[in-house]
Amino acid sequence: MKAVQNFPEPVTGSDSTDNHNAAALAAPQEFAVQSGDKGLQSRNPATSDLLSTSKDVVRIPLDHIFIDGTIFPRATLDIYTVQQYAAALIRGENLPPITVEENKDHEYRILDGVHRFEAYRLRRDVYAKNFVGDFYDEPLPSISDTELNTIPCFVDNVPPGMDAMIFCLLKNRKHGKPPTSEDYRKVARELYKKNVGAPIQGLAKQIKISRKVFTKYVSDLVEAFEEEKKALILELNSAGTPATKISHILQEKFRDAKGTSDNQVSDFLKKEKAAKAGNEDQDDTNADAKNVSDDTESGEDNAGNGAEVEGEIEPTEPLPKPVELKVVYGNASDTIMITGLSSLLPELQEKLKSQVEDLVKQIREENSTAKEDEEDPDEGNPTNQDSSLEDLDTDVHPKQVSKEQSTAHNFRPAILPMRGSRPLMYAM
Repeated sequence: MKAVQNFPEPVTGSDSTDNHNAAALAAPQEFAVQSGDKGLQSRNPATSDLLSTSKDVVRIPLDHIFIDGTIFPRATLDIYTVQQYAAALIRGENLPPITVEENKDHEYRILDGVHRFEAYRLRRDVYAKNFVGDFYDEPLPSISDTELNTIPCFVDNVPPGMDAMIFCLLKNRKHGKPPTSEDYRKVARELYKKNVGAPIQGLAKQIKISRKVFTKYVSDLVEAFEEEKKALILELNSAGTPATKISHILQEKFRDAKGTSDNQVSDFLKKEKAAKAGNEDQDDTNADAKNVSDDTESGEDNAGNGAEVEGEIEPTEPLPKPVELKVVYGNASDTIMITGLSSLLPELQEKLKSQVEDLVKQIREENSTAKEDEEDPDEGNPTNQDSSLEDLDTDVHPKQVSKEQSTAHNFRPAILPMRGSRPLMYAM
């Protein structure tokens, strides 16, 4: 006979001072509303006959029943609840039948009713003097060996395609001690382990809890799966496996997982390649900056004849790239600009600056002299200039053009001379 699984013994949410009716607690709703003559709340010949002759309920020896820990939905076994159920049995009360499933060895694993099954075993130990407790009164009522060593059962099967633990959990939701948050956490984690990578929404619906709660229970398992999937993709890709083959391997390994299609694998590899290239570029940039900084410091130490270097270059900032030496002139501010000066050696920079400054000074002086000569072209013959201006003022009508007048004066003044209180030709 298979040994019963060992479960932790901490009491989960039970009160040792609670004198509740254990049979009522264990009873499903359909038993709770039955009338007294057909109910299972007290031991009498009619009740015993009902349990033994019903086509749905059979009595199975306790030693032919076992607890399958792999489908047990409870996080812990509530010892106090077991004792209260056993006390109810000793008092002569009957508990609802448990649900079992027969296997090929003609043994039965429990689908629903582990606490009730343990209560029947505890009652047998009390009558056999193998256990002494304070949850029952002496003397013990008489009981037949058949009733003491058997338990009423429903024989059922887990529906095809349904997880056995989920089936047991849903059975426990209907009656008895309600499942706790720790019970749901255990089932959620076991369900995800069996369906690694499957959508959370669908798994949460199976055990009838919210997606957020389910995610909280399995967040570490989801993270571990994602890391495992990424590592496997990168490993296969480094071995030269094409994306289509990688996708096929992932789908074989994680049958219910998301993110394993050809396109998703290709997109992941592209992102990883881009991220790697970005990291390499960043490393190269940092290396270049360090090399430039080292070169700059070396140049400062070895400058000719102890030449002073203006300013200090930060070691973390790269120097500007040298550009072609150019001279730009003729702009609006009458300045001459030299670009690319920093590409020359320090002594050549100073030489170019000095020579350009001398040249600019010379050109400016020549330019100033030329402008003065242009402004006073008839400076040697002032009499002729005064005569010309006098003739223009006295002999030439404003509307006429003198034939003796120079071509430079062949224009109409923008503002006519004043006569009296208003300009001439005002009415025009």
